[in-house]
Amino acid sequence: MSKLKALTDQLGAVKEKASAEGQDAIKGEFAEIFAADPLLESVTWEQYAPYFNDGDACVFRVHDFCSAQYNGEEVEEPAYSGDSIPKPIAKLLLDLQDSLNGSMEPYMADIFGDDVRITAHRDGRFDIDDCDHD
Repeated sequence: MSKLKALTDQLGAVKEKASAEGQDAIKGEFAEIFAADPLLESVTWEQYAPYFNDGDACVFRVHDFCSAQYNGEEVEEPAYSGDSIPKPIAKLLLDLQDSLNGSMEPYMADIFGDDVRITAHRDGRFDIDDCDHD
């Protein structure tokens, strides 16, 4: 096996491991939030680089939580929705959202992918779907 092939295989394995560990860490953060309120069922966000940005660089970005399932209802912008979601839970969501948009943002494309919509569920699974963001 050539050295380049071996290196490519090694880097692929490291990336897969980092993605799995990243998802586990984020799953743990969501587990704490779900444990704090049994009515919260899921939280969804999108992450992508825009296709066009008025001449500015199109940079990958994790976007704010766009929706949540809470008590059987869809709630838009749950981290800011104090009327629909109790303030302590909204605060926990906002803190996690800030982490994903902040220090974790450079790694989120490696963890979940680019041009995706992710839904974190109470049972610990993530749904990762392509998103259209034109």
